Amino acid sequence: MSGAGPDAVRAALADVWRPGRDPAEPLAAWGARDVLLDVLGALVRLVRPAVVVETGVALGYSSATILAALEANGHGRLHSIDLPAPQWDPDREVGELVPAGLRSRWALELGPSQRLLPRALDRLAPVDLFLHDSNHGYSAQLREYRTAWPALRPGGILVSDDVWSPAFLEHAAAVGARPLLVAKPVRGAIGLARKP
Repeated sequence: MSGAGPDAVRAALADVWRPGRDPAEPLAAWGARDVLLDVLGALVRLVRPAVVVETGVALGYSSATILAALEANGHGRLHSIDLPAPQWDPDREVGELVPAGLRSRWALELGPSQRLLPRALDRLAPVDLFLHDSNHGYSAQLREYRTAWPALRPGGILVSDDVWSPAFLEHAAAVGARPLLVAKPVRGAIGLARKP
């Protein structure tokens, strides 16, 4: 999607940093899949975004990967929105896997995305990259796509994890974007759409 050649894409993928996974971590099942982390890390390295917005943080796998790529670029900030998951220990921190050395490029807001996302996008637009990885229900996905799309700059990229409902494809058709799906069985595809 970046227009980069195969060698640049391979190099970006080889350079992706991911936080380690602790097999004893009970919340590891909520962590972003490696394929999503590879897509995000490579996109950030290739597109070199100044403004990245994500909904859904949990332990912070995707946040940490995005921040590591921004740090490697020497450019850009990540703005994240999430609610603490109800099954979490209240003493645990949202995004706890994000290393201290990467937090200077990070702003985290806690609260519902339907309230916080419109305000954040008004403040931050134009956005270069938007990641939806929060509520994966049809109406929540469609609401976030419709909210984020106008704030994306021309050429900006919308990424959505766990695309299993028609919301992503319906949105892409409605805005005239050509969707790309990176298919993964069981948990749904990763959807990408570049704003014309």
